[in-house]
Amino acid sequence: MRLKMSLTMTEPQQSIEVFVFDAIMSSPGSQFGHAAIDIDGTTYSRAHTKYAKLGRDDYITSNLTRVKRDVVSLTLRVTRQEKAIIKAELDKRVAAQAPYDIAVNSCSTNVADVLEKVGILAHDPRFQLMPSSTKLVTPKELLIVLSRSDRLIKRTNYSKSK
Repeated sequence: MRLKMSLTMTEPQQSIEVFVFDAIMSSPGSQFGHAAIDIDGTTYSRAHTKYAKLGRDDYITSNLTRVKRDVVSLTLRVTRQEKAIIKAELDKRVAAQAPYDIAVNSCSTNVADVLEKVGILAHDPRFQLMPSSTKLVTPKELLIVLSRSDRLIKRTNYSKSK
């Protein structure tokens, strides 16, 4: 009896990072914290004034030293195709510059929306009474749900400068 052996080529592991920042009580809209996504060194961040693309290292350093808030980085496993879909969707949102809305167009709702487009659960469905009518997701909810994801590769905590 002869066994057939076949080699399957596996795609190299791809990843993205989701940043979840702690709250800043003195900053309007930042009382619940903040969230952003990084793809290959470009961070996509929805703020009150605009949706921006920023360099990862400068963005993290600025938040730790100037803004003085802690950040948790969640590195998630994605396929090359999922990463391309996420990047294209984020670029589309940056170009659109839709007005900020805490319930449907905030930092964390954007992160959750984009991740869920590729099948990564980013909200706790138990907290949404009518999921078809609300998108509200807080940074804390993102942190909890993504920390439990089977896509999680690594969690890194960065502490603000005193």
